[in-house]
Amino acid sequence: MAAGAAKGTGLVPSADQAEPQSSGPVSLVTELYYQCHRAIHVGSQVCQDTVSKLRHDLARPQRLLQDAESQFTQQDPFLTELRNNSQKKLCLYLSYQMVLLEPVSRELRTRFHVATTTWILQHATPCDPPTFPLPPPDHPHHLANIPEYFLENISDHVVFLKLHDLKSLEVIL
Repeated sequence: MAAGAAKGTGLVPSADQAEPQSSGPVSLVTELYYQCHRAIHVGSQVCQDTVSKLRHDLARPQRLLQDAESQFTQQDPFLTELRNNSQKKLCLYLSYQMVLLEPVSRELRTRFHVATTTWILQHATPCDPPTFPLPPPDHPHHLANIPEYFLENISDHVVFLKLHDLKSLEVIL
């Protein structure tokens, strides 16, 4: 495994159930590749948690505002404060959504995950192009060196595309 890859579970257990062994020193490009995946893994968890929390927090002030509008006059300071609070939360939520849905970075993330998927398939199967179901690998130690968070990143990205922008997913498939 690359030196920068977090110690964790590989895609398949290693033959001796010990720490997966590297086949030698890794290049700078390989190290950067693993670090990029790690940054995506850590960053996406934080971002998804933040968006989820904002979505949840946005619903509460909006319900409170709807209830208060029926009980207070339009000029009431309490109602004005509720409107401002609701608008701030909505602006923050929409800002996060726009950053995540920005077309250029979304396209680059998609290409990165497609390249990773292709690379994993090349390690998983000797046949080109791959056929499904995949045969058992001849050398499972190759897959033991690939952290499972690579697949988590890919699946999280596909789910994200499915939930927010189906056209990007259709281009991939």
